[in-house]
Amino acid sequence: MRPKNVNRPIFLWGFMGCGKSSFGRRLAQCWDLPFYETDEMIERLVGNSVSQIFTNLGEDTFRKYEYEILHSLELSSPSIVATGGGMPCFNDNAEWMRTNGYTIYLSLSARELTDRLKRSHTTRPLLQKKRGEELFQYITELLATRETIYRRAHLSLDALHASPEVLEQIFNLGLIA
Repeated sequence: MRPKNVNRPIFLWGFMGCGKSSFGRRLAQCWDLPFYETDEMIERLVGNSVSQIFTNLGEDTFRKYEYEILHSLELSSPSIVATGGGMPCFNDNAEWMRTNGYTIYLSLSARELTDRLKRSHTTRPLLQKKRGEELFQYITELLATRETIYRRAHLSLDALHASPEVLEQIFNLGLIA
């Protein structure tokens, strides 16, 4: 059951592959809230996959679409929003989300992320053509850069142990406000 003090959107942050979408769907279902995945919303808006947008229009254009989608969200009621991995790191999106909702960073180590992402690296624009040690090194470096932003979230949770029940307890105890 959704805690009574959840009265605005919850934005899930974290590196690609950390489980924002999976956790977000579970949380939305358990708490009976709408679920939004910003990458899916961009794909519907543009009519292309994220990978195609990066390839054909470039990362800067993709980041503009992220900004537009973020600012188009309904903020007057609670919802769960799984953001793209880079969304908090561009265009002051992190501060906007902190101001307009609750922000939660789902963290995983670079090794755990590499293990998850090595199966899907060809469909993720920033990881294409990277394998093995090169993939791990790239993830390590990009995570180190992004983590300074991710850690600004209202709450950090270990993605391996995140659950709707844990988050419910955190809200009920008033540890996030």
